Amino acid sequence: GLQLEKFAACRLEFGSSVKADVEAARALGVTGTPTVFLGRRDPSGSVRVQRRLDGARPLAEFQRAIDALIRQ
Repeated sequence: GLQLEKFAACRLEFGSSVKADVEAARALGVTGTPTVFLGRRDPSGSVRVQRRLDGARPLAEFQRAIDALIRQ
C-alpha cells in the first residue's frame, strides 16, 4: 500500500516543481501525455517549436518529423 509518510515527504519536496510543470504545460495547450515538441534553437538560445506530436506515436512518425526538420 501507499506509505503515507514517504508520500507526504515527497509531495513537500517536489510538489511546487510538479505544479510549475503542470502550469507550463497548460500554458502550451498540453492536455495529456505524451506530448512532444520538436523545433530549433534560435540565435538567442530559445527553442522555436515547429512541430508538436500528441499521444503515443510509432517511432517511424518521429523519424519522419525529425527528418523533415533536418531538411529545412
